[in-house]
Amino acid sequence: MLYYEYAEGTGDFAKEKAAFRYKVFLYGLDDENNVTAQFQKMATYWTSAEYSRAFEAAAIIRAALKYDPFHTGLRNALLDIYYDIAVADLSKATEKIVEAQKSTLGFPGYLAPTGEFQISKEIDLIKAALPLYDNAIKPYFDLLKNSMGIDMARVDAKAALENKCFGYYLFEKEVPGRSLYAPSYKNSSGELVSVVNKDNEELFTGYKDLVLLFNMERDAAQTAAKLAKLYALRSDAGDADKARAVIGQAQQKSYTEGNKLNEIFPGEINPNDSGLTEAKAGWAAALSSLSSVKAFLDGNTNPLGLDKNFLALVQTDVPGTTYNVHKDSFNYFAEMLIPGGATPGDSLKVAKDKYDLAYSHYEKVQFNEDSIKSELQTQRRQFGDRLRAIAGAEYPGPPNPSSEYHTPENNVGGEIYLQLQNIELAGKRIEHNQQEISNLEAQIRNEIERRGKEHNINDLIQDTYIRYGDKQAQLTIEIGYINAAQAGANELAKAGDNWLTSLGASIATHGINAGIQAAAELGKALLNAEKEKLNAKLSAKITYLNDQISDANSEALVKNLLLGMQTLAIESQEAAIMLAQEVAKLQAILDEKAYLETEWEKAEQELGTRYFADPSHRIIMDQYIIDADFAFQEAQFWIFTMARALDYKRNTRFVTTYGNKSYTSSSVFKLRNAKELLDMASALWNYDQKANIGDRQGTQFVRFSLREDFLGYRRFDENNNPAYYPDPNPAAAGKKVDALAAFRSYLKNIAIHETPKSGVMSDFGEVIHLEFSAVKPNLDGTFFSSARWNEKIKWISVKINADTFLSQLMVYLEQSGTSFIRNSTRGEETTSPDRIKGEMTGYPVRYWYKNGENWLSKDVFGFGINAVVTNDPYAPAESWQKREFHEMPPAVSKWVLEVPLKSAGGQKLLDIDSVSDIEIWFYNYYHARN
Repeated sequence: MLYYEYAEGTGDFAKEKAAFRYKVFLYGLDDENNVTAQFQKMATYWTSAEYSRAFEAAAIIRAALKYDPFHTGLRNALLDIYYDIAVADLSKATEKIVEAQKSTLGFPGYLAPTGEFQISKEIDLIKAALPLYDNAIKPYFDLLKNSMGIDMARVDAKAALENKCFGYYLFEKEVPGRSLYAPSYKNSSGELVSVVNKDNEELFTGYKDLVLLFNMERDAAQTAAKLAKLYALRSDAGDADKARAVIGQAQQKSYTEGNKLNEIFPGEINPNDSGLTEAKAGWAAALSSLSSVKAFLDGNTNPLGLDKNFLALVQTDVPGTTYNVHKDSFNYFAEMLIPGGATPGDSLKVAKDKYDLAYSHYEKVQFNEDSIKSELQTQRRQFGDRLRAIAGAEYPGPPNPSSEYHTPENNVGGEIYLQLQNIELAGKRIEHNQQEISNLEAQIRNEIERRGKEHNINDLIQDTYIRYGDKQAQLTIEIGYINAAQAGANELAKAGDNWLTSLGASIATHGINAGIQAAAELGKALLNAEKEKLNAKLSAKITYLNDQISDANSEALVKNLLLGMQTLAIESQEAAIMLAQEVAKLQAILDEKAYLETEWEKAEQELGTRYFADPSHRIIMDQYIIDADFAFQEAQFWIFTMARALDYKRNTRFVTTYGNKSYTSSSVFKLRNAKELLDMASALWNYDQKANIGDRQGTQFVRFSLREDFLGYRRFDENNNPAYYPDPNPAAAGKKVDALAAFRSYLKNIAIHETPKSGVMSDFGEVIHLEFSAVKPNLDGTFFSSARWNEKIKWISVKINADTFLSQLMVYLEQSGTSFIRNSTRGEETTSPDRIKGEMTGYPVRYWYKNGENWLSKDVFGFGINAVVTNDPYAPAESWQKREFHEMPPAVSKWVLEVPLKSAGGQKLLDIDSVSDIEIWFYNYYHARN
């Protein structure tokens, strides 16, 4: 009725009707006479008929135990039935996972319907596997609650007092002594022979049921985590709710059932050769993977650990040009990844080649004992290589916690180390901006106090108003809003710092990561509001309540200082969101590290015999699939980067239909293999080729003057009379000077003078460090004009207006923070009159560069360039045009300009009293806007 070897030749109890005949036919000889596992036949040998027979036999044994509960043979026979049912259902569940892997690879018969991505087919197959795990586990837990009608008082008085039912008691008493032996197969002579060529080979010493249950709990939890992640990646309507439901149910079930098993066998009961230690560790790791996916669902990052608005730009020379003409970043990525629009290149080619190899190898693999041992050894090497890249040191395994591997925060070059540096930089930007905002606020208060003293008005700041859009607000309230926005960024940075402080070499809790993500989401909403306000404030006016004391020059100065505060607060919010993104990316790396360490432990070569001969184990991935998966992840990052670069190039979201599929930038996360990546790369390339948004238009050089456009020091007022301004020197309170004197005083007394710390300016002894915002139109209205959209830099020149012997001077120019680009359609007024919605798109400044074979990034974009020094009022000649800032927007929340004053030897290079202005000349390209 149950076992092939004990069945009869014919009749109701014939061998071909034996419920567990799969145990004999699951292994067989291949063409080379090697014993191999043949799991694909499981569906033939385990159907509803076999399932019913097995449970019928279990019912008979339970009835017999009612009359003889002390019969150990009956007890073990019942447990054997449950064990063999579980292994059969587990094998069928595993077969669904194998089919899902075939779907991932795109095998015929496992393809998604036309117009859909493979992820949908994969979801269906994995979803079908989950109930099979439940089927395998459920009989055991039903047993733990089954009294079988037996009075426990006559079996074990102590157990009766503890309210243990007989099923629980049976499991507790018998499982510790239940060893697992290698199964048999029919050889060519029809004889039953051990699959490991030894008689009565013992694989596990005791606890075989407990090991199986923990392994099934592990597999069920891992499968649930994968299904939830796939739902999140697909992101169809309702998928987010489905993902959370899968995670919630799996967490509750796996945690409850695992702890129930630990309750039965508390304490240290793990013999070294039982396999129980590994099984429990696998279950714990699976619970962690569920938590990791839940944190991902609760956060605001994409599967790469990046914010959805992530942008990476790269500057590179166009091959064959005589001087540095640059291409758009999208064009660079397109030429790198899919030259000509069809043939894969670089990381996409590596991914496609490894995918093809995995595809061709997968159907051919037949695992025997020797090949599994070799496979495990190869997998250990693969996992070890990836762990070395993550931690920056060789993985020594758990026995050596004092090794460099366990302090990845100190290992220069490791991915963890680099992420920690990025997080620290984001925090420092926020800290620096706080100080700058405080300085600007002090300047505003000083200027207004000065005006008040001139007219004997106390606390004039209370009577100072800002008018923008249709809104008039007290200046102190607006300053309060800006400080509140900065305070929010400070709190997020503090949360990130606390997170890092507790990191050490361990994995931080997912709850903290999710908390940072939630705070970042709130910060993002506030940031969008601040960007909308900024657009209205570009044309704002500062007024005093008493019109008789109005001073256009004073009001313009206050407005410029307030705009500086606003843009710094925006930059801090952007940096805070970037910090949250970097934290999430670090968490993703740490999650991968934990997973790989677990996989490395499982891939011990000595376990080869056990893995082969225990039918509850099965290797799903082989070395080719692991290689293909690592290569896929690398290429996926660059395809996403390419898609975002296309969004930036066109300043519109990429949406297209290509090859019967609909694509957006986020479609890259639905893709499951390199072939799909190649299709999306082709879609991106094709879209760019056919996009028709009109020709880019150029313009003459546009001047942005630090003296006039940033500081507001214009030599003449609107009536063409000489203009006078408060001396910015705090020691000269109440003194009025002309525009040139005010500008020079600002350079001497307000701007930062410092010794260069490093980089291109390190050869000088002293530089003047100027920070300014360019998020507003210039005096002529030709810079950042509302008549243009998608305006970006083609060339740039720096001009120092000075009467000096110099004709040129090396300066350092840098942009960071948030860049702003006007959209193709004009913004719309909102219900709040001070906001205009949809006028501009903000992009974080992020620069990528290649260091050898590695790509590195930083959140500043700067170069040393030669500035022309002249009194000529005209635009610099073509020879001074620099292309390093090609493609970058001119309107950026933070520009930094460093101008040398002294040589390294102390010789004066530039006399501030000779400088009348410092100008940046932009030659931009753009599209005209209605």
